[in-house]
Amino acid sequence: LLAVRLPALAQAIGLRVDGDQLEELSAPALEEADQIDVRAPQLTTLAFDNLRTVRTALSLADAQLTDLSGLRSIRSAALLRLSNLDQLRDLTGMSELSEASSVIVQYNAQLRSLQGAERLTQLSGSLEVIGNPSLETLADLGQLTHVGGVLDIDTNGSLRDVALSSLLSVGGGLQIRAGNVLSSLDGLSALVAVNLPITLQDLPLISEEEIQA
Repeated sequence: LLAVRLPALAQAIGLRVDGDQLEELSAPALEEADQIDVRAPQLTTLAFDNLRTVRTALSLADAQLTDLSGLRSIRSAALLRLSNLDQLRDLTGMSELSEASSVIVQYNAQLRSLQGAERLTQLSGSLEVIGNPSLETLADLGQLTHVGGVLDIDTNGSLRDVALSSLLSVGGGLQIRAGNVLSSLDGLSALVAVNLPITLQDLPLISEEEIQA
């Protein structure tokens, strides 16, 4: 099966697609869903052009998508998970996204920025940015003021700055690890409240004085 086309589907309780050969997935009339879970290692075309709301989780994994323009209308997703999207360079196709509880961005080999996530201002859940070796900055989350759960920035080998310049509070713990070129924590200078635990580890370019401060 190379293509799944659902032209009349407008609402879905759950849409789960797991196809090793699938190259195209489209549901252009779909406006809202409870959950969408897509894992398709050959997927190059995703067209959910009118999807606005995902009430529980939107998960895309193991696909060959070069952009997220097929999600151009998405405004709200309780959980957004983007995993192993090796051709993806940024999130520009999701520039309408303004509401999310948790965001997980992990193991995306060519992801260089989070451009497209600029409208996010608060997360009631967690922000996890893990294992993205080409990611250089988090500046596109510069409007984010609150993370209610864990803030986990781990093993992003090209990350030069944290640059969460508006972040005031983290409710569930802070972890920054394995940042070989991360040279400063100045991007967290607005932070006034963090619940324990706080883990700052394997940051060779950051001095002990800055970590203790």
